Amino acid sequence: MKRLVFIITCALMAGSLWAQSKQLEALSELKGVEYLHFDKAALTNLAENKGSIDVGDNSIIKDAKGEILNMLDEVYVIKTDASKRLAKKIKNAAQSFIKSNDLQSLFDITGNDYPKVKIYHAKNGDINTSALLVEEKDETFFVVLKGAFNLGGLLQGAMQGGGAI
Repeated sequence: MKRLVFIITCALMAGSLWAQSKQLEALSELKGVEYLHFDKAALTNLAENKGSIDVGDNSIIKDAKGEILNMLDEVYVIKTDASKRLAKKIKNAAQSFIKSNDLQSLFDITGNDYPKVKIYHAKNGDINTSALLVEEKDETFFVVLKGAFNLGGLLQGAMQGGGAI
């Protein structure tokens, strides 16, 4: 009986994760949306080559030592600069993803001189899920990071110019 409960629980969790990734993948089919998905193998390869994850002229993750990328299991980057309609679709999908993953708001910047920046986070055991939603006048980004990373360390590295997010 315990095995059956365990198998059913695993199947439900896998179905939930599959639905969440499908939700983000649906955005890749929209014309004018730049969509990148990195799985663990791709992230390991990037880390070994001390690579970075870039979207256009923006470096999302710059990792000169390969340390950050090794901590990540999955990365999604979704961007548009095409239209307000697409920006709204990305924002709606982001909000739905944030809600369905029970991510909590950690950081929120709003102002006339700055882009709108929101950071969300949730921890489930050793696995962290963080999401970053950036709304600028001409661009909208949604970035999702999953893995066994320290969000404080990532943010500190980014603010010190240490090559993180």
